[in-house]
Order: sequence, then C-alpha cells, then structure tokens
Amino acid sequence: MFLLRIFKIATKKKFLTLIILISVTFNIFGGTTGDTIIYNNPNKFKLIGYQLANLEDKSSKLTINDILNPINQKKFIKQESDVFTSPPSNSAYWFKFNVQNNSKEDIWFEAGGSYSAWEIDFYRPDSLGNYSYPVKTGALRTSNNKEYPSQFYCLKLANGQEENVKTFYVRIKSGVSPELPFFIGTIKALNAKNNEIYFITYAFLGMMAIMFLYNLFLFFATKDKIYLSYVFFVFMNAICYTFNNNFSFFGDNFWWWNKHIAWQFLGDLSSTIFILHFLNLKKTLPISFKIYLILITSDFIIAILNLFGLETVLLMDEYVLVSMLLIINTIFTGIYLLIKGHRNAKFFMLSWSFLLISIVIFMMVINGLLPYNLLTRYSVYLGISIEALLFSMALADRFNILKKEKEEALVENVRLIQNNNIILEKIVKERTEDLAFKNEKLHVVLENINQQKEQISKQNKELYKMNKYNEEMTNMIVHDLKNPLNIILNLAENELVLQSGKTMMNLVMNILNVYKNKETQMSLDKNNFSLLNISKTAINEVLFLAKLKNISIETEINKKTIVNIDKDIIIRVFINILNNAIKFTPYNGKIFINSEKDKQNKIKVSISDTGKGIPKDQLHVVFEKFGQVIDRKSINANSSGIGLTYCKIAVEAHGGIIGVDSEEGVGSTFWFMLSESGEIEHPILTSEEENINTSDLEKDFIKSMVFELNKLEFYEVGEILKIINKFEATKYPNIKIFAEKIKNAVFSGNLVEYDRLLYLE
Repeated sequence: MFLLRIFKIATKKKFLTLIILISVTFNIFGGTTGDTIIYNNPNKFKLIGYQLANLEDKSSKLTINDILNPINQKKFIKQESDVFTSPPSNSAYWFKFNVQNNSKEDIWFEAGGSYSAWEIDFYRPDSLGNYSYPVKTGALRTSNNKEYPSQFYCLKLANGQEENVKTFYVRIKSGVSPELPFFIGTIKALNAKNNEIYFITYAFLGMMAIMFLYNLFLFFATKDKIYLSYVFFVFMNAICYTFNNNFSFFGDNFWWWNKHIAWQFLGDLSSTIFILHFLNLKKTLPISFKIYLILITSDFIIAILNLFGLETVLLMDEYVLVSMLLIINTIFTGIYLLIKGHRNAKFFMLSWSFLLISIVIFMMVINGLLPYNLLTRYSVYLGISIEALLFSMALADRFNILKKEKEEALVENVRLIQNNNIILEKIVKERTEDLAFKNEKLHVVLENINQQKEQISKQNKELYKMNKYNEEMTNMIVHDLKNPLNIILNLAENELVLQSGKTMMNLVMNILNVYKNKETQMSLDKNNFSLLNISKTAINEVLFLAKLKNISIETEINKKTIVNIDKDIIIRVFINILNNAIKFTPYNGKIFINSEKDKQNKIKVSISDTGKGIPKDQLHVVFEKFGQVIDRKSINANSSGIGLTYCKIAVEAHGGIIGVDSEEGVGSTFWFMLSESGEIEHPILTSEEENINTSDLEKDFIKSMVFELNKLEFYEVGEILKIINKFEATKYPNIKIFAEKIKNAVFSGNLVEYDRLLYLE
C-alpha cells in the first residue's frame, strides 16, 4: 500500500533522472504551445497543458488584482508538460490561458479532481473584460459550489455564440503533490471521457471486490490468518487507490483530506502485515522483519502527528522518506528470498513487478515523458489488479498445498493406524500369554497372602486383647492410687511429703485423663475466668518445688484478661508446664509467664525457663504420649512425657494450639493459645447452681472467710477447720451452708471443688 506514496515522489523530478534517460525518446508525443487555444471539434475534448502559463504564489495571498498587475504578469511561465505537478507546499498556483470557441456549442474547462484540487478559484471575464467574483469550488468546499455535477471540477468557459478570444485565470491550492491535467471541451466530450474513467474505476473496484470475497471465504474455510491479512490489504488498496485517483466515498466530509496521512497509514499497515505473513519474515528473514517494524512504527508516529493537528504538507518529506525506505526494504527482501529459493518469493516479485511497471508508466506520463491518455494515466489500476490477482493465485496455491498436505497426512495416518493395529495385535497376544502365566503365579502368591492374613488377624486380636487388658489395668491402678493419695494429702503435715503427694496425684490424674480422652472428646465445663487468677493458683501448687531449687517465677499477665475456659483443666495445663520447667531449670534459675493478644482476639500464654533447652531433632516428640527427650550427656530419658501430652489434648479441646520454641543452652518456651472473652467473670456465690440467696451482710461474712482461706494451702486441714468453725458459730444459715460445703470438699480431698467454692471476686 505504501507504493501509493510513489505518486507524491513522482512529482519531484530529481527522483526520475534514470527514468528520463531511458524514456527521453518518447518525448515526441508532447503537445505544442500556443498563445491562444482554439477549440473547433465539439465531439472531442482537448488537453491544454502545454498552452497554459503558471505562476507560484508562495504566500498564497495574491488576489486577482495583484495577478493583473503587469509586474506579476511577467512572472507567468509557459508550462512544460500536459500535466502540472509540483512538490507538496503551502503555495497557491495561478494558471492563465486564452480560449477562442469556434465549436458553436458551450465549452467547459476541467480543472482537476478531488485528490489534488483542494481549493479552486475560477475567474472568467465579464462583457467588459473585468474579473469580479470568482467561482469557488474544490475538495474542501461543498459540492453545492460545483457548476456541473461530476467527480471532476468542470467550469463553464464560453457560450456557443461567443467566438471572441477570452483570457481566464484559475487559482488552485492543494495540501498534497498536485497532479493537474487541464481539459476543455463540450459537456458531451468531457462526459464521454469521464465515463471511460468511471468504467475503468468500477472495473478495478469489481476486481478488488471479487478478490475480497473469495479470500474472505478462504479465511472462513481454513481459519488461516494470512487470508484475513490479504482481505484487509485488498480492502485498503481499493479505498486508497480510488481516493488518490479523484474518486471519493466521503462526500463533503473534509476530515479525509485534512487528515490524509493519518487514515492512509492503514493502507501502509495492511501492506506490511500482508508481506510479513506472506513471506513469513519472522522466520525466513528476521532482520527484514525488524526493519519493517521500525519503519511502520515511524509511519504510525507521522500519522498520529497528522491526526492531532500537524498539516499534511508539513509532514510530507518525512512521509515520503519512510515510503522510500519501505519500498527499498521490500525490493531487497523479495530479491534475497528469490535467490534463496523461497516458494512465495516468486509470486511476490512477479506481482510487484507488474505494480512497479505501472507506477513507472504513471510517473512518465505526469512528467511529460509519455503521452497522456486513459490507458497510460490509469495504468496503476491495471498494475494493482494484476498484483492482487497474482497474490490471490498464490494464496489459492497455498490453499491447494494445505489441502494436499492434509490428504497426504490423512493417508499417512491411515497407514500408521494400520501398522499400529498390527503391532498392537502382536503386543496384545504377547501380553495375554504373559498375563496368563503371571495370573497362575499370582494365584499361588494370593493363597500365601491369605494364609499370612489369617495369621496376622489372629495376632492382631491377641494384641488388641492384651492392649485392652493393659489399659484397663492402668485405669484400675490409677483409680486405686487416687483415693489413698487424697488421704495422704489431707493428713500430711510435712511440706515435702505433701508436695510429693500432690506431684504424684497430678501424675495419676494426667495418666487417667490421657487414657480417658484417647477415644472420646474431652468434656469441658467452660466459663469466663481471670487468666491472672488461674496462673496464680497454678503457681501456688508448684511454688514449694521451685523454692527447693531457688527458682523464681515471674508473671506478666494483664489482670483484666478474661478467658473462656474450663478452669480446672487449664490450671492443670499450667501446673504440668511449670513442673516441666522446674525439673529442667538449674538451681537459681528463672521462669517467666506472660500473655499477649493477637489480631484475632486470641490470647497467647508463654511460659519460658532458663533450662538446658531441647535439641531441635527432638522437638517433634515433646507432646507425644510417652515422648521422651533424651539427654545426650546421660543417654537417659528425663521425663515420661505424659503431662505434656495431657496439655496438648486439653488445649486442643478448647479450640487452641500448643507449641514449644527451644534453643540448647538457653532455655525453652512453651506456649498455647486460648480464646478471649470480653464478659465479666461470673461470681460463684450468685450462680443458680449454688442457689444461695444471701443478704448483703452474709456476703460480707463469706468474703471475709474466703479471704482468710485463700492464705492457706489445701493440705493445711487443721488451719482450714479453725477458720470454718469460727464462722459456723454465727447465726446466719447461708454462712453455715457455705462452711459445710468447704468441709465436704476438704474431707473428700476434692481440690477442684474447694477451689471453685473459694473463687469469689
């Protein structure tokens, strides 16, 4: 499509030196120059280019009065060819000619077509020889200004009765390189000429329409994008070439002339896309592919500048330069691939040869090197049509090749399928025989497996019975140990004996609960409690052991932190982790307890010690039942691990998680997550469960009793009974009921019930 630009290039004769040398002999067909144009034959039009004089108005501001000035009259020069051409510029051109009508019919002047003649001011003399108001017409003026309805601008010169010589002036301005052949003749003669031009144009459009529809059909049939690119190429060729040959489809919409470069860029783009696909340049010649991309990008930038306000005439030099580079790259690409034997390069160069020949003929015509007639002037239509036809034939050949390849592939597939069937039959036969042999062996193996399975099943049943017996024995022993331990705890007065008993009781309860919750979910009695109070209760239980090793226990828990938990279970979690920390922390060590809240309102409780730490390769067994951390120095297990297993079961039953971080030689941090509750902890003495309807005075007495009892440990039975007897002496019945409950909890060794009764805000 970018060959269209050769039209503009052709007007610059410095590009045609070679062509002029080749075709100078044809100049004998040029017309002659005379002062007065005499028109005699009303049946023929007359080309008057050689008989005109022209003047370039570089300012575009000269008026008819300025032109009539003798000084400017001397500046008119005789035209040197039948067709006036010039490079694109902002100049206006004035033309002067003398006409004598001897045809006895009205004669008209044809001043060019819509592509070149953007503004036409035609001055005809009145009866006194004066030039007053011009006829204003042209591509950038409405079609209502035309004196005669035609694709070309026809202006009346003289009536049939006027035989005197008249001088006419025409001012023409164009935004592109003008190509202006001037004719005079009767309407009949001009219409006959123009009808031949219409016929040639419509024949060209018909040919392009056939190529368009045929290849569109091929695209839908094959889904091959090259046909779609060709359809785009044909469509833009038809629009752009006819527009550049004075046939506009756009009426009085002046945008198409003012933005000439912007929209004709689509023609260049269509040609580039088609060439890239047709020659498959991305694979066959990558360097040419990259050059095309660079040039078409440059073309696009020029089009954008034109679209957003820069005049066509100001961009024409760059426009022409890019065009020339595209043409040169196309020629060299075609020749290179032709030498390399590329199949499509033959069609490509043959098609382009016809187009180039037609372009050369056109250039020679408008520069006066060949005679101007309809065949030579519109030779480009023929060149484009042959080019499009040859490309279409090449694509049809591509379609036939694809069809042939498809048929060959189908035959090959059938052959392969037949061969595969033979091979498969042979393989199936071999496999069938092999499977029959293996089935026999497998049958023997299965019989052996079934026998082993029966033996394993018997062993499993025996193991299950033994395991069940072990669990029942363990539970029975734990239950049998629990009651004597309660009695020892109640009667022991030596603090070391008491603490050892409590440790033993805790271990027994751990074992009992781990086995109890192995197959069933731990049952929870959840309520809202102060996390600080829970931790303090646990610390009191292990404080004696810590003092034995001079270990300090520090707590940093917000006293307002309320958690929704089963109080007794979480106290045991604290106790188990604290016992573990005390066991592995050396003398004079430290234990830290702290809590923090995350973004999901979960409370993370951390218990850190300054012990020897846990090796990284043993962290995974810490919470397993009977998981034991081996001391590398002693090669002995330091703990049964049952207490931490209980902690894992308890925390997970609360919907939380538990973990440990440890570094050898530094210490360990056991942590677990609990759910926070924003509610206020519920006082035990006002619950429906206790059903004690106390007066304010009774509440004060009970609070005093609880305050004194909290100073004592659970095993200090004698001191507890003294306080209870003191308050039982009162006359208030509710105080006596509460005291009786405290006694029952102490005598039964029920530490959980005792703590529950003492829990009072």
